[in-house]
Amino acid sequence: MEESELRRGQNTLFILGGGVITFGVWSVVKMIMYFALDPAKYFHFDDIPQEYRLLAMAFAYGIIALIVGLDIGLRFYVGLSARAEARGKKKSRAYIIVAALMAAGNLLIFLGALFLAASAAVAAPDNILDTAVSTIVDITAQITLIELVLTARRVQRLRKLLSV
Repeated sequence: MEESELRRGQNTLFILGGGVITFGVWSVVKMIMYFALDPAKYFHFDDIPQEYRLLAMAFAYGIIALIVGLDIGLRFYVGLSARAEARGKKKSRAYIIVAALMAAGNLLIFLGALFLAASAAVAAPDNILDTAVSTIVDITAQITLIELVLTARRVQRLRKLLSV
């Protein structure tokens, strides 16, 4: 019975690892949509003298690229580690800890963004559909991370129990 649970858990872990990677790509697309398509909405460079505006924009986009790069790098690490463990390779618990920390951080960011979006929706209800779609995708990404953590722990426990 435990062998079939292990196989089922490994299959689920493999799929969840791919999902985490896919949502990493989504985070890049989302950031491009937010900041590249309408930078004036998020960056207020009007107070900065004209000769420093280009430098300020480069700095702001550099910080965003660093954050997005870190996010996608961590998602690839977690996703590829989960897929490797699903194939039977021994992996440390580090990727599970990283995934749990990402889930906790994403939850805090998501709740803050949801609060801001709800506040903005009252003031300007023109972006409600965009916000709703983004929220649904973000919730799905969050559930995927949480499910990955739970499944990875279950797979590791079953492996230890079966001495595989």
